[in-house]
Amino acid sequence: MRFGTSSVTEPFSFVDESQKVVGIDIEIASLVAKKLNKKLEIVNMEFGSLIPALASKKVDMIGACITITEERSKKVLFSSPYYTSGIAAIVNK
Repeated sequence: MRFGTSSVTEPFSFVDESQKVVGIDIEIASLVAKKLNKKLEIVNMEFGSLIPALASKKVDMIGACITITEERSKKVLFSSPYYTSGIAAIVNK
């Protein structure tokens, strides 16, 4: 199973000290692959290439802190969200 991700969003998908792509998204993809009795292949790419890669079947599944939008939902089928957050800003006192 080819899993497309963009490894720039720690702790979800990032490159560790040993240059391996790791994170929560990778762990979830590993569980899905295991459940399907498939070997997981991580395909690291630019964020903007994820949905086109899935649509063209270059990968079988994608994950990389992708916000569910109406426009994206017209192109791909999303799972239920496994993480939700709001917008936040950090400023000096």
